[in-house]
Amino acid sequence: MSEVRFTDYYSEEIIPPAPAGFQRPAAGAVVSLPEKLKAMKEMANSYDYNDRASALVFYKQGVFAADYEDDYCFRGTVRRYYPTYSALTNNELRGYFGWRTRFRKGQPVEEVPSSLVYIYIYEILNGIGVTPEEGLEKLLQIDKLYGNRDLVMRQHLKVWIPDYLVYYDLPSDLAPGYVDTVSDQGKDLLTAFLDSAAAPQPGERVRLPEGTDTEELFRAMADVSAFDLRKSALLKKDPAEAAVFFVRTICGLAGRLKAKSREPLQELWFGRRAVRTYRMFRSAVFHDHRNYRCYDYAVSPVKVFRCRDGIWMLEMYREDGQYKKLFGNICREMERQARQQLHLGRTLKDRSVSPAVEGMIADLVEEYREEREERAAAAAKAAEAAAREAARKAMFDSVKIDMSRLGEIRRDAAVTRDSLIVEEENVFPEPEAAPGATAEAEKPERPQAAPASPASADTPFDPDEYFFLHALLYGEEWRSRLKERHIQMSMLADGINEKMMDLIGDTVIEFAEDDPEIIEDYTEELREMIPE
Repeated sequence: MSEVRFTDYYSEEIIPPAPAGFQRPAAGAVVSLPEKLKAMKEMANSYDYNDRASALVFYKQGVFAADYEDDYCFRGTVRRYYPTYSALTNNELRGYFGWRTRFRKGQPVEEVPSSLVYIYIYEILNGIGVTPEEGLEKLLQIDKLYGNRDLVMRQHLKVWIPDYLVYYDLPSDLAPGYVDTVSDQGKDLLTAFLDSAAAPQPGERVRLPEGTDTEELFRAMADVSAFDLRKSALLKKDPAEAAVFFVRTICGLAGRLKAKSREPLQELWFGRRAVRTYRMFRSAVFHDHRNYRCYDYAVSPVKVFRCRDGIWMLEMYREDGQYKKLFGNICREMERQARQQLHLGRTLKDRSVSPAVEGMIADLVEEYREEREERAAAAAKAAEAAAREAARKAMFDSVKIDMSRLGEIRRDAAVTRDSLIVEEENVFPEPEAAPGATAEAEKPERPQAAPASPASADTPFDPDEYFFLHALLYGEEWRSRLKERHIQMSMLADGINEKMMDLIGDTVIEFAEDDPEIIEDYTEELREMIPE
């Protein structure tokens, strides 16, 4: 059993030899034709031969014999350019229909001459004996079985299969690998993006339009560019940053060139979109039997087939390698400048971009580098601030207050406070008491502590400290009470700061021109402890 090996794009498939039991006639033997085939050959006699008539005759003959089957097994060679039924001898004609019968039944034979395979391809292109979907499947099968053996046939099928999708209005994704929509879609996406790029004002940095998908645009650039952006040194180090860099740079370059160019950038970089006449299934025997009057088929947004009254046209970017190379050189210069200024990988040699474009790209890369450094510094500063805040909050949250000891602490604080208060009348010695004065009269008066606030029991502060903090937090008057109770404001503030130093490791009251103020960083924490 023979084995056929295909390239990486085609899977291997074993083709069986001719089925057992077939009798091959001797080479050169003349065989008679069945009546069906005789009648088919007679159909050609009523036409004058030219290219159009030949295709029409072939179409009519093919439709006439679409269901014909034969068990004939041909032995020999057939060499015909643009082979048709009429060009075959009786042996070759029956040999063709015998092979076609077996092929349709899933018994393909490798030894068939290529000219006979071409006839079957022509039948499929003309829609003879198959639905559009069946025909596409057969064309793909033929390419897989015979294309590796006949490279010219494979080249034809690379054109005919996409044409088949267009002519029979089949989705292009039914034949992956035969229709290139990626490059066209990339051009369409980049064209819309470049149109939105505005020329910057002097000193203004590049700003990408809101909602820009840098990764999608970078893939489009890679699809269009002749230089392989997927090998970028920046891409290997940081894929997301590479997409931002290339899209940002091409946007900035487009904005700067717009003011100096008379032609749209997409035409300078991708070529002009043009409409030209198109011959469907060129180099094949084909009769345009569908007779489209007004038909459009969009392969991609920038590649559209149109048929008007049987005349086919194709609208697309002009296929010219020079444009792809030009855009590729621009992308390569971006990569070269990035490697040089960002110190990435080995350096690239200069290539053919104009000095003006080279200078613009150098400025844009430098601008990107500066912006990147600023972003890195801002991110580091934010991270440091977040770390400090997290550490401070962790310290604050880790403090454990024994609420059961607050009463004892308040009592001790009151005693300490009272011992420090010196009333004016106690500064000088008091006169001797009058005879008969009571014992109570001999005792000096002591100021009474203010009643505790209901909320002060939940804090480490005594009532006066609680009152003082409450007044500072919510902008209330505090001077009269302290004067009435003979409390020195500075000592009260120091006591509060000492307690907070034990709690959170920092003071919470500072003085601005002898006026006490709550430090702003601790306002929210204190308001949680001392609600309004």
